[in-house]
Amino acid sequence: DDLDLVFFDGRVDGDVTHHKLLDDPYRLVARPGTFPPGPVRLADLDGAPLVAYPPLCDQARVERELARAGVRPRVVFRTVGNEAIMSMVRAGIGWALLPRLAVHHETTLSLHPLEPALGPREIFLLWQAGRTHSPLAARAIDIAVEVARELEAAAR
Repeated sequence: DDLDLVFFDGRVDGDVTHHKLLDDPYRLVARPGTFPPGPVRLADLDGAPLVAYPPLCDQARVERELARAGVRPRVVFRTVGNEAIMSMVRAGIGWALLPRLAVHHETTLSLHPLEPALGPREIFLLWQAGRTHSPLAARAIDIAVEVARELEAAAR
């Protein structure tokens, strides 16, 4: 009840309005030369060392999707920080599966699409259903929608 707006990577229960902003596809993040350029088969990741988020939010879904595909990576480290994960990858501790927005400006690591692709992280803007927005909250929604469209267009 105290928040006007929340960005979240999924739907939540309750009396909440969900406005989907964008799909954020996952990329395999590795040290250069770990995998050949281009897409990497999910099957090639079975048993390989993975640096990952804790199994919260969308990470739990990603790990279930990997398991359904018969891929069981060996999780060697978990942290909530994108930069910490990428630092672990740079150090050679393992590879990572990160959403595109987390690696949007990454230039020192190798980014690969996956075959088959994992379902994307869905980014939503949430607010209490029936709430009348302040002018500031309404403007924030407009800006979020505009930026999401620009990100989707740039990714194409």
